[in-house]
Amino acid sequence: MNVYQNGLTDVTRRFLALALPTLLCACGGGELYIPGPPPDIALTTSVTDARRGDVVQLSAAVTASNGIDYVDFYRIDYGQSVLLGTVSHPPARLDTVVPFNAGDRVAYFARVCDLEGFCTSSYAETVWVYP
Repeated sequence: MNVYQNGLTDVTRRFLALALPTLLCACGGGELYIPGPPPDIALTTSVTDARRGDVVQLSAAVTASNGIDYVDFYRIDYGQSVLLGTVSHPPARLDTVVPFNAGDRVAYFARVCDLEGFCTSSYAETVWVYP
């Protein structure tokens, strides 16, 4: 077996020479696919303070060069993320009710996933709860 200076054998070089064009043709005629950047998301709430039982609208501004698959909206309850709903078409909005057992504030965030499977979460937004 003949080994070249870079450590590849004749058999390995022949395999690569035959397999590489086939792989390139299979993925679009030799074009190298490079996925776009992960999606970006920013969450806003319709109010900054509310009473228990009030409706809060969550709105997500989303950009995704690979296309948007879905947006999940969450409320943070006692350190746990609770899924409130999923939107798979624009506009990325969701109405939710401030829980009756809420403390002095409720935090929300959103998560977007693009068509390539990349996901990004927003920063949490806080709604202050008053009696």
